[in-house]
Amino acid sequence: MPSIRACQRIALAAVLLASPAGAADGPASASAQAQRLEDRLAGVKGVEAEFVQIVDTAALPEPQVESGRLSLDRPGKMRWEYRRPKGKLAVADGKDTWLWLPEDQVAITVPLDGNGRDSGVSLLMGERLDLSARFTIDWGPAPRGQTRPLRLRPKTSGAPYDALLVHTDPTGFPTQIIVIDPLGGRVTYKFSDLRFTDKLDPALFRFTPPPGATVQRATP
Repeated sequence: MPSIRACQRIALAAVLLASPAGAADGPASASAQAQRLEDRLAGVKGVEAEFVQIVDTAALPEPQVESGRLSLDRPGKMRWEYRRPKGKLAVADGKDTWLWLPEDQVAITVPLDGNGRDSGVSLLMGERLDLSARFTIDWGPAPRGQTRPLRLRPKTSGAPYDALLVHTDPTGFPTQIIVIDPLGGRVTYKFSDLRFTDKLDPALFRFTPPPGATVQRATP
């Protein structure tokens, strides 16, 4: 018969083994992962990638799936060139954001604020992140077959989203960002075929509304 001390050791081992991720899921490691994300983005200048964007809200009968090519020139510039729907374009030129909707012949423009308009995915554009200053940091729930994402919850009230869930590759660069809005809706951005570069064509980040387009100017 095992001794009382041996039984205690067995019980302790059972508790540790039953924990799905042990101490690695604690706040300290989430903070370390956030720091890794900051450092990785700080070391990146230009990125090109394929993207899939999934909008899933109660207002839609089913998730809306769009896709295309992303070009990112840090800090402050982005180009989302959609193949689905064809011709749709979103550009951040460092000063303003533009959304071109070819079916409606409408161009919507919004000034960027100091951090790049905070849509959640603008996390990629900031010159230097300070995640601990802006967010409460912990781990989000793990989807089936995936590792747990970093969960970033805004510290300021009135933020346009409740949380960001950020999945990263082994180097710490985001491969998926999920933006959760206050009503529980989600916009998921998935990135693949990433290519890192120090130089992208500046023309990618310029947009001029075509002749005859209706321009709608909005405030941030």
